[in-house]
Amino acid sequence: MKVKTLLGMTMVFFALATMGGNSYADTKTRSVFNGKARMELPAEYQKMPDNKLKEAYSSSGRPKEAWYMTDRNTGAMVTFSQFEMKGKKMAESNLRAVAEGMVEEFGSSPPTMREGKVNGRKVIWLELQKMSIKSSGKRASMMQLSEYRGSLLVTTLIVDNDKGDRHYSAGKRALKTLSY
Repeated sequence: MKVKTLLGMTMVFFALATMGGNSYADTKTRSVFNGKARMELPAEYQKMPDNKLKEAYSSSGRPKEAWYMTDRNTGAMVTFSQFEMKGKKMAESNLRAVAEGMVEEFGSSPPTMREGKVNGRKVIWLELQKMSIKSSGKRASMMQLSEYRGSLLVTTLIVDNDKGDRHYSAGKRALKTLSY
């Protein structure tokens, strides 16, 4: 009898956590990367205006596009950056070598690296958690590397001060919906 009660309570808790106005479960299919791709983003994400993008990033490191949200003390953002390979085209077969080079750049606190597929395309995820400079909390980030028309597409999720990993988990799910 106790097991049934516990199971019932667990089911109710799960239903409450994933339904009925929980914005973490609500997503919208968005046209992203200047209309070249689609992604299921959490509903509260908004496209960052160009003037804010210019304020947030220097011209050399500025992503092509960013989607963001702020929820009390938590900030979350997904950015899209495209890199051309000098003199040659990027291929899926080069992704691992590029990712390994990026891992080396992190030095003493390298990200974890995983390979996978997103909508039939090979991707590599680099995941990093570190203390945020701007706040007293943690900053978690995940970069998804993929080939896009002969160039490297880096789709990055950045989340600050995420209590309970709710925004980070939603962002990771969003990365896995990228299609182009």
